[in-house]
This record gives sequence, C-alpha cells and structure tokens, in this order.
Amino acid sequence: MNQLHLHTATGKKKFKLRNNLPLAGKIPVISLLASRLPKEDTPTVLEQILERITDGYVELDETWCVVYANAASERMLNLNRHDYLRRNLWESFPYLVETVFYEQYHLAMREKKAVYFESFLPYFNIWVEVNVYPSSKGISVFLKDVTQRKKTEEELTRLSLIARETSNLVIITCSQGKVTWVNNAFVKKTGYTFDELEGKYIGEMLRGPETNPETENYIDVQSRMGLPFQAQILNYTKTKEKYWTEINAQPVYGPDGNVSQFFAIQTDITDRKNAEAERMANRQKIIAQNKQLAGILEHMNQGFFMFDLSHRIHHWNGAAADITGIPSKTAVGAMITSLFQDKSLSFYLPMFQAVLKTGRPQHHEYISPQINKWIEMDIYPSEDGISVFFKDVDQRKRTEAELNKLSLVARETKNAVLILAPDETITWVNAAFSTMTGYSFEEAVGNTPADLMVGPLTNMEKVNCIRDHFKLMKPVQVELLNYRKDGEIYWAETSVQPVFDEKGNLQQFFCIQNDITERKRMEAELAAQRKQTTAAVIAAQENERSFVSRELHDSVNPVLTTIKLYQEMILQDECRRTEYVAKSKELLQQSISEIRRLSKKLSIPMRGLYSFTDSVKELVQQLEETTLFAVEAEICDLQTLQVSEEMHLGVYRILQEHITNIIKHADAKRVRFLVTVVESKLLLTVTDDGKGFDPQQKRSGIGLNNMQMRAEQLNGLLCFDSSPGKGCKLMASFPLAADSRQQG
Repeated sequence: MNQLHLHTATGKKKFKLRNNLPLAGKIPVISLLASRLPKEDTPTVLEQILERITDGYVELDETWCVVYANAASERMLNLNRHDYLRRNLWESFPYLVETVFYEQYHLAMREKKAVYFESFLPYFNIWVEVNVYPSSKGISVFLKDVTQRKKTEEELTRLSLIARETSNLVIITCSQGKVTWVNNAFVKKTGYTFDELEGKYIGEMLRGPETNPETENYIDVQSRMGLPFQAQILNYTKTKEKYWTEINAQPVYGPDGNVSQFFAIQTDITDRKNAEAERMANRQKIIAQNKQLAGILEHMNQGFFMFDLSHRIHHWNGAAADITGIPSKTAVGAMITSLFQDKSLSFYLPMFQAVLKTGRPQHHEYISPQINKWIEMDIYPSEDGISVFFKDVDQRKRTEAELNKLSLVARETKNAVLILAPDETITWVNAAFSTMTGYSFEEAVGNTPADLMVGPLTNMEKVNCIRDHFKLMKPVQVELLNYRKDGEIYWAETSVQPVFDEKGNLQQFFCIQNDITERKRMEAELAAQRKQTTAAVIAAQENERSFVSRELHDSVNPVLTTIKLYQEMILQDECRRTEYVAKSKELLQQSISEIRRLSKKLSIPMRGLYSFTDSVKELVQQLEETTLFAVEAEICDLQTLQVSEEMHLGVYRILQEHITNIIKHADAKRVRFLVTVVESKLLLTVTDDGKGFDPQQKRSGIGLNNMQMRAEQLNGLLCFDSSPGKGCKLMASFPLAADSRQQG
C-alpha cells in the first residue's frame, strides 16, 4: 500500500492509495477522502493540490451538475468557471450533446467504470485527452490539452507521407546512428534494401575511398553531440557507383530532453556537383584562355588598347605602339585624355563617349589626325570601360581608291569585266558582260564563268588550265571558245588577275574578256588562204619542175644526144673529124645558151653578179621579146642604187608576178614601166591598157595576195587602180635604208 503525505494547518495527514489505478486516477479518491476531513482543513489542502496541477479537473455529481472546476480547466477553456459551477453541464455546454463527451461521460456514470478518449473541442479549437473516473456521488474528469501533440502527430503524418513519396532520400537513425527507417527513394538510389540497412551504421554502408574524411569526421562529431548538421558528401551505392548528396539532419528529442533519433533528408546533387566541376574546369580553361588571349593581343598585328570609365589605360599592345609611335610603358597607366594631342582628343573622345552612352559597339574608318594615315577602328563597350581595336589601312584605302577608278573604267569599257570570289563564283559583272553573253547581272552573280559559258565545243584543257591558275593564285591569259545564253558561240580572249590585300591574302580575281570572234574568223580565213597559197606554191613548184623537165627533155637532151653521136662518128670517120668537132662545139654552145635561158627564167640573177637595175631591165627586155604588146620603160636614177638582197628579190618577184598576170589576163596593147627613187623611197608604177578588173571582187587565184604579202614583208605599200574595161595601174612604194644610195 502506498501512502500520500499531506501537510495541513493542523499537522501531517496520511492517506492510503490503491495500486491498481494510474496516478491520475488516485486524485478523485483523494478528493472523496478529503471531503471527510474536518471542514476547516479540507478546502485549503484540496485547493492547493488541485489548483496547482496543470491538467484541467472537473467534478460532476449524479445530476450532471458541475460541483468543482480548477484553475487549469478555466485557462484551458478560456471561460470563467463561475459561469458554469453548480449548473447542469449539458445546459451550460449544449453543443457537447451528441458528441463523444456525452457518450463517454454517460458510459462512465452508468457502468461505474473509468473511460479514456481523445477528442477535438471545435468550440474551443483544442484537442483534449480525457480521463473519466466514476464515484458513488458522480464522476471526476481530467482534461489535458494535447493540441500541440496532435499537431505534431499530424505534421509527422504529413512528413511521413512526403518522406515516402519525395524524390529526396530520407533516413531515420537512432541516437547511436543506426538505421531505423529509409524511404523508397533512398532504397532506389543506393541499391540497398531496408533489411540490409536496418540496424547498420549508415556511414559504414555508404562511404568509399574518395569520400572526404574531414566531412565524415564533421558528421560523426555533430551526431555524437546531438546537434543538427548540414554537409555535402560523396557516397557510394551498393554497386560502388559514386554520387554526391547534400545532407540536412535534425535531432529528434524524447520526453526526457535527450536525442532519441536523427531525421535526415539527403538531396542528390550529383548533377550540380558535376556542373560545378565542369564550371570549375571551364573557369580554369577561361583563365588559361585569358592568358593565351593576352598573349594573342600582345602579338596580334592589330593595335589594341583598353581603358576604364575614368579614362585610365590598362592595356596597350605592341601593335598599338608601332602604329601610334607611343610606347606601351608610356601609355599603360596614363589617362587617355593626356595621351593624345588636343586635336586628336577632340576627334576620338566623342566616339568613345557615344559608345559608353549607347552601350553599342561602333566601327569607324578615318584619317588619323595624329599620324595622318587611314585607320580602321572598332570600339566595344563593357561594364568596366572600353576596348579598342585598330589597324593601319592606309594601303587598302589607296587600293580602294584605285579600284574605284578601275571600276569606272570597267563600267565604261566595251570589254566584259568580271570580279570573282576566291571560290571562283561571280560577284560583279559590268554592262558589257551582259551585252556580250546575254546574261543579266542577277543571272551571273553566284555562278562560276564555267557554269555560264562552257559548252560542247569549249576546249576543256584550257578551262582546266584556268582552274589550275586559280588554285595557284597566278595570272593567266587564254583564248577560249565560249557560249552565249542563247547558245551562240563566240571567241573571247580571257585575262585573269588575282587581287591580294596588304598582307598577301587573296581577296578576289579580276577577269577581262575581249570578244575576238571577228579576229578568229579572219585568222581562220587567213589560215585557209595560207593553206591555199601553200598548195598553190607547191603546185607552182611542181609546174616549174615539170617545165624544167620538159625544157631539158625537149631542147637540151636532143642536142646532147646529137653531140654524143658526133663523138662516136669522130672515132669512126677520121676524115670528117674536123667537121664533127666543129658541129659538136656549136651544139654544146647551143645547150649552154638554152640552160642559161632556162636559169634566168626560173630565178633572179645572183646578188653580186647583177644589180637591181640590171634585173629590172632584163625583165623589161624579156617582155619586149614576146612582141605581144608595145613596152615603154622609164628607169630613173638607179645606177647608184644598191638594195638589200631581200628587197632585190621581193621587188623582182612582184614585177615578175604582175608581168605574168598581164600576159595571161590583160589582153593589153601597151604596157608602161616607171621605176624611180623619191625621198628615200623606191617607187614602182606599171600601167597597161588591158581589160582591167575589180580589185574588191574576191578571186580564186593567189597571185595578188602573194604580191601584197611580199610588199608588207618589205614594210611597203602596194595597191591597184583598176576597173573593168579601163586597164590596170600597179603602184608600189618601198622604204630604203639611209645608206642605200652609194656610188657604184
């Protein structure tokens, strides 16, 4: 038997307690026992006890009248207890009727047994834990406010649901760090089942060779001290796959104030850590690139400088020093406003200010007032100031000016002009190109010349030659058969010239085409004429050979045969030997004369044996001997004239050919020759009264062409004045060397 000792005003009292009731169930017994104490002691002792307990306490009699309510119940219900003392409970709180309170109170009153339940009091918005104990005079009710506990339980329920459904890894361990619960996400990520983890130290299961020992130690210390902690750690799955996790752990305290367990949420941050590692690698790469960029900026052939918002220069590369003549040591650290001359500053400063104001880059080309050269400048804004790239383009601008002039020429010339990109595509053509080929500017641009002008008869070897020169970036000139848009062919003399910038880099190709169709036609005709001339010459040679053969056969051969016969007769007839010898001599002389005549007919006398004047006189003499017509000859002042062998032969052949034409075609009665020298020129005039001809009419023979060609070879002039029925007049003029007239 337990005893409760109470100190009263009259002394110490002892009360026996039953062992079969919980502590809270012993209080009503005390109150009932206390009601039998002397009246002067009872109110004071019970009030001291009941007024000090934290639970609400209410006594109801058998009529449901509230006979007592302590201060805790007053605070709990936030009602003045005097409002419902000595009043019927159900009348004071009608909303409790048909609730669990009404049901359980009646059950305790009716069956005289203790009841326990938890319920929500909606009117008072609290959760209460209720213990009801019956007695012979009614019931005693203990009320405990468990609102906070219920909220905690609800929160834990929600957290439990979240923990089960969240993608984060959730783990609960005991105070010693052994696993008591994990969610599905934890199992899925690590590959360990709950049975494999339960009762194990989580660190032993998840740590690996690359896990940071300092982080492990930090977690262990915080756990032993019962402190919350947050950490990022490299863990290993069951299959030894590495993953990064961020741990947020909170201790959970028991009723005794000691840590009972740890609740930890782990977030998989592998992707984030990989991204961080990648960013770090990129950062290191950027740092390396920045160093490399600094080296590039220093060694680039463009000037570069950078200054901050206060106009102080932070970088000035070697090319900037070379272009401006300002050393880097002088420029770096100086103010931009003090570095340039007043004239230059007033020129540059508005550019810089405009870029800072608009935040947009600007491009300028100008003649620098400081160095008096063309400069190309690009200005870029940044948060810290301005970066400037510039280079000397003086040569390029001069070239552009020259190209503008050439462009004007290209537009106005009758030749086709094309500008080609390095890949051989057309970027520009002039109007003459469209006229020549039939392709408009729009049709030409973007195509290659071969796309437009190569056809079945085009010489592909020459096309490939042009392409080879394109690849070698060398000039080339060819004559090529091309095709117009309508399919008509034409010949073009094509010249291609590469164009390079000041650094030697290929910029474009400049192509000029000259239409040489007419020239090629004339060349073809001339080639045909030459072919015809060659054939005629060969025929003439054959005729001459035949003539020589006939002459020798018909005239010389019989004479020589007779001489041979006389020689044989001399041996046989000594009496007539003298006669036969004389006749042989006569016949030999006749053969010699005949051979000489034939030789003169075939060629001019050898230079050195006959003068030019003698050769002309001999031709006239031969013409007179024909007795076909009357011949007049006037050969003036030629006794001292000596000409070159080429002139001698050329003029002789011209006269010989013309005399032959007169004999064969003119049917003339009279022919007049005039040969003279006037102002260092040899003049020939041959006039006949024959039937004449039209010099413009195309003729099948080659005699006139041969005469014309011989005159051109001697740098002379030759023409005919003739018409049908009016005879013919040949006029020729040949320049003589300064020393041609010599004394003979």
